[in-house]
Amino acid sequence: MNEISIIINGVRYDAATPRYDVSCNECDLADFCQKAEMHSYTCLALIGVYRCFKKSDKKFEK
Repeated sequence: MNEISIIINGVRYDAATPRYDVSCNECDLADFCQKAEMHSYTCLALIGVYRCFKKSDKKFEK
């Protein structure tokens, strides 16, 4: 399976499988999605309903 990452304001977030069924509760982008009123479809469209984004400690090149 392909790895998916997103970079927002210089912070990298990797797609991950949550430990529990409700992925929004574990997603590190949940606050961003709620503020932007995108929470109902963001992850579903990008990575699927049973995945979430977790803040990464991996480095990326600017």
